[in-house]
Amino acid sequence: MREKKFQWVRITKQNKGIVLKTACANTIKFVEAGLKLGYRLEYLKYYRSLRATYKGKIKYIVNVCTPINNQAAYRVANNKFITDSIWEINNVPHANFALISRSDFKKNKINISGLKFPLVVKPASDTTHGELVITNIKNKTELKKYLKKVLTFFSSALVEEFHGGLKEYRILVLKGKILGIGEKMPANVTGNGKDSIKKLIEEKNKGRKRFEIHNLMPICLDEDLKKNLKEQKISLASIPEKGELIILKNVGNLCAGGEVRTIRKIHPQVKEICLKAAKVLDIEICGLDLLAMDISKPLKKGRDIFIEANETPGINLHFDWEKKIMPPIAEKIMKEIFK
Repeated sequence: MREKKFQWVRITKQNKGIVLKTACANTIKFVEAGLKLGYRLEYLKYYRSLRATYKGKIKYIVNVCTPINNQAAYRVANNKFITDSIWEINNVPHANFALISRSDFKKNKINISGLKFPLVVKPASDTTHGELVITNIKNKTELKKYLKKVLTFFSSALVEEFHGGLKEYRILVLKGKILGIGEKMPANVTGNGKDSIKKLIEEKNKGRKRFEIHNLMPICLDEDLKKNLKEQKISLASIPEKGELIILKNVGNLCAGGEVRTIRKIHPQVKEICLKAAKVLDIEICGLDLLAMDISKPLKKGRDIFIEANETPGINLHFDWEKKIMPPIAEKIMKEIFK
């Protein structure tokens, strides 16, 4: 008989905690929703795969990929260059961009004509949770340094103009409807007048650990954090004044130490553009990342932009921290899977 990790195991309300010990946050939410809806659920631990059966139909969620999107849509959204290219020809607001391959970089061919500093460097595809996204790059020396870092691990890098001073929103779209909106806030700490930034981060991480089930992962002392502190002319050893807010990063991913606030109001013009941004990618479910001053007002041309379409959007970004509840987003997705 095969080991248990290679077997499909039936999930019940009684054993779900044990069976799903290594499952990702989305899978846990799908299981909770499926059990509530009366679906038969089985889990293959080794490949993090979920099998749901309802009224004779069988559907699979592999890792975090649902059957709602087709394979081409997954590949399009997973490639930031293709996404930007499609948005460009469809007049969806996005950052000016350029693609740099590893081979071109080795030949010192860094063609960023038309782009204005500051810039952003990120892997062009196959990343999650803001991995190796480096922002606010101010000159060519810095650009080469961070391109080298990204291209050490990835075959190509996307260079974009940096749009600073804006709020970052996550808009969850499912088949032409908006299911949830969150304002993503970068990792931060508030000074108490006695502890260093490093100590404040350690203390905040202890509190975040209680909410790891909602993807509130620890604040990591990565390249973006160190760069951001340096630009503020402070360090991990600095002691902020009492009540002083220190922004640690420029990206608001929960998995990178960020936070989220539920947004309940969106301007009709913004809603229309969000739905268009998803439609032109031919993607049924996605999480759009939008930089804007205020989405309760119309987007401003040349300032407010979409920066990414996430093909496997995190449901936990839409946990309502004000009301301390999770909206029934996973249930709506599970119902859509069986339509």
